[in-house]
Amino acid sequence: MSKKRERLPLGELERNILKSLSNVTFTPGRGDKKFYRSIENETWLTEAQRNYLFGIFDRYRRQIPTYQELAIQLEPERFKVKITFEKTLFDIHPTARVEIKDTYTPKDCWTKKDRQRNTLI
Repeated sequence: MSKKRERLPLGELERNILKSLSNVTFTPGRGDKKFYRSIENETWLTEAQRNYLFGIFDRYRRQIPTYQELAIQLEPERFKVKITFEKTLFDIHPTARVEIKDTYTPKDCWTKKDRQRNTLI
C-alpha cells in the first residue's frame, strides 16, 4: 500500500518557471516534455514533482533567457553577488555595477554512475 503524498499549490516562482519552459525545445526520447505537459494546467504538485520541475528547469537553462533571475530566486546560495559603487569627484549620483557569478559546476549534476561512464545526466 502506498502513502498518499501531500500536494501543495503552485507558488509564483513555479508559475514563472512553467512560463519560461513554454519556449524550450525538449530533448526527444526523454519524459521531460510529457511531464511538463501533464502539469501545465495543474495547480497542485507533490514535493517530488516540484523537484523534478526544478531539475527540468536547470537542464534546459541555456534555452531560457530569464534563467538567471529565476535561478537566483530558486537557489540564492548558489550565486555570488558583488555590487561595486563607482563615484567620481564631480558625480552627484554614484553608479553601481552588479556582478553575478554562478558557482554551479557541471560536475554538480553528475551521479556516481555517470562519473563512471563519463557522461552527463
